[in-house]
Amino acid sequence: MRSEVKQEVGDGQARTIASQDQRIAAMAETETAQDAEIGRLDAAAATSDALVAELTAKALVRDARIAELVAEVEGLTAAMERRAVIEQAKGVIMSTMQCGPDAAFAVLVAQSQRENRKLSAIAAELAAMQDRRS
Repeated sequence: MRSEVKQEVGDGQARTIASQDQRIAAMAETETAQDAEIGRLDAAAATSDALVAELTAKALVRDARIAELVAEVEGLTAAMERRAVIEQAKGVIMSTMQCGPDAAFAVLVAQSQRENRKLSAIAAELAAMQDRRS
């Protein structure tokens, strides 16, 4: 009887150990699967980080280009405004001196050089004087 009890205790312990071994094996499989998932997520995060960095760099380049274009448009707008005033002053000179557009422009250039001032400033003064006379 004693040997039967020993056998049953031995069989019970063996079953317990086998059951524990199975649980340990299942946990190891789960851990391996989790490690693989962590690795996949880390790779995806690195890819996402690289994409964000690339898009940020492109956005900075685009923003710089937009700033350049805004400055260019502002410069062109100012040039067009100055050009309109110069054309107005040329008209005043052409009317006063009975000359053509090239000669009127030459008068403005000469005056600009004599006074060491911008041609557009002289043209603006001349146009303003004509506006006051009108």
